[in-house]
Amino acid sequence: MKNIYGKMRPQVANTLNNLGLTWAVLGEYKKAIDYHEQALAICQSVYGENHPSVAINLASLGSAWYFLGDYHKAISYFELALTIWRSVYGDKHPMLLLHWNDSWRILESFRPT
Repeated sequence: MKNIYGKMRPQVANTLNNLGLTWAVLGEYKKAIDYHEQALAICQSVYGENHPSVAINLASLGSAWYFLGDYHKAISYFELALTIWRSVYGDKHPMLLLHWNDSWRILESFRPT
């Protein structure tokens, strides 16, 4: 795909993010993070810092760090994604519900058993 579209194209970023999601499903979170970071770099280069595609990649990174058990790092990525979604969509967009669902999972992880 990189040979067809070039390295810094949204299609490449989308494929890299999908590879990251697939590695995460397989439990290979460090591999997932590597792919998500590549996708994020492309999206930031193509779209700038304040774009929904950047937020999606930040949320994907947050999820991978969550499953690796680094909850503080996960929260920081989720907060960055939330900031972008709020600035682009406002406070009442359905994408914010997805974010709050992810955040709730993290908060539940901190509850004493």
